Amino acid sequence: MERNILGKSAITLITIAVILAYALFVEWAWGWASILQGWQAVGLGAVLGAVALLVSTYFVRAHRIHDYFPNETRGRFFWLFRVTQVHNLLNTMLPFRLGETSFPLLMRSEFGVPVARGAAALLVMRLLDMQALLAAAGIGLVSHTGYTWWAWVLWLTFLIAPVLLFPLRNVVMRSADNVLPARLSHI
Repeated sequence: MERNILGKSAITLITIAVILAYALFVEWAWGWASILQGWQAVGLGAVLGAVALLVSTYFVRAHRIHDYFPNETRGRFFWLFRVTQVHNLLNTMLPFRLGETSFPLLMRSEFGVPVARGAAALLVMRLLDMQALLAAAGIGLVSHTGYTWWAWVLWLTFLIAPVLLFPLRNVVMRSADNVLPARLSHI
């Protein structure tokens, strides 16, 4: 029974330890007094606005994960919101992006999603993130060409590529099943 309680609270304990280590590091490196003075100089409205925008990104992330795992996360949106916060915290605080490994583990422990499926979902979400960043960067490339029509067409094609390719996902999965060994088919 003790092991089960420890296992369920392991993520919470790790999160608390990471937060405390980060707080100590900030105090050692810069000092909380200087950071709070900087925030005070910016103003309460700007700080609260930034925090509100940051929290809204967590809601968007939680909604995206809920869309990816609708059956597993149904009726537990705020628990999923907590998972996105923990994942982001660990991703930010742990070196070499080791926090990314927490997502499949969190989804397994909190929602019963197999680790391989959670890792595959993370890969898909990161590919879509990369596509969004490249699409944003494409605006700069379009402006560099002098806003020519062909640059706009290329950029718009790239922008909507995921929507255009989404219907082909089943064909790609069937092809992968034919090529991959049978033991990998469940992944």
